[in-house]
This record gives sequence, C-alpha cells and structure tokens, in this order.
Amino acid sequence: MDPPKEVTVSDVTEDALTVSWIQPLAPFEYYKLSYQSERGRVDSVVIDSDVTNYTVSSLFPATEYEISINAVRGSQESKVVVTSDFTAMDMPAELTALNITPQGTMLRWNPPVSSVDNYVLTLTHNQVTADTFLVEGNKQEHQLSNLKPSTTYSVALYATKGPLTSGTLITNLQTRACSFHSAALRSVGGA
Repeated sequence: MDPPKEVTVSDVTEDALTVSWIQPLAPFEYYKLSYQSERGRVDSVVIDSDVTNYTVSSLFPATEYEISINAVRGSQESKVVVTSDFTAMDMPAELTALNITPQGTMLRWNPPVSSVDNYVLTLTHNQVTADTFLVEGNKQEHQLSNLKPSTTYSVALYATKGPLTSGTLITNLQTRACSFHSAALRSVGGA
C-alpha cells in the first residue's frame, strides 16, 4: 500500500499548523497522523480517508514538531511519511518607556511564552535608524542613553530563538525638554 505523497506544512501560527498531502492510489480506510515536539509527548489523530489536510492545534510557540502520517487498511499500514516544522514564535508584549529624561529612558517589556535567545531593539528618529541593540534573552529591560532632548523616537522590539524571529512590537517615546537650569550648567561646564 502506497503512503500519502507530497506532505507539506502551511499556515503556521504560534499554536497551530496545517498539514496537507495527496491521497495514496491504493484503497485504504483512514489516515493516522502523529505529531511530537522536542518535549517528547506524542499525540495521534485518526483522519477520514477523503480528507487531504488537517490543522494541528494547541501547540507550543517556537517549537519544532515532527509530523508523521500514513494510510491504514485493516491491519495493513503504509510506510510512514515524516516531515517537521517550527511553530511561529510569539512576540514580547507591553513595551513601555519609563523614567524619560532629556537624554534617556528605561525600556521595559514582558517576554513571550517561548524561550528567547536575544531581543533586537531598534531606535528610529525621523524614519532613520539611529541605533540597534542586541539584548540578552533573559533580560526584560534596556537603558537608552545619549538621546536628544525634545525628540520623538520610535522603538521596535522583536525576539529571536535560533532561526526564528517573533513579530515586532513598536512604541513611540518623546524625550523631555532640557530645563533652563540644566542647559545653563552644561554650557558653563563646556566653556
């Protein structure tokens, strides 16, 4: 008995993916589809013989799943066809600028559910990238300094894990104006 052919994965999200295939030529009763993550748990489903795609849901984000499918007739089973793919990485949330001064701010965010290797933080001013920072994956804040007073910046943040990148979170912030007192001190100090 021949197996399903051209098994592909599409419509990948953080917690689901769709498996599609072409039916075998030989008659059969049903498909058996199994999926397993690197965490080791195996789940299996039985799928009607006239179906050629199936959406696997309730998955973990940024996780590689091995998917196997074969055709079954009575006690006979076709060869198992195996493919694998990663679910999408979920993104950080609630990017906030705290303690804004004329020259800096503390950025803080909530991490995604999935583990993170690094965060990439990009600072943009007037649609030109001013700076890009790589922040370790176990951190949830980053201090920005050397900013210009009374200036609006756009801050973009995304997470990475191996070959995966999350969606990008964007927030805007405006640095405070220099007070007359601090501006006078700076000009005296620079003379």
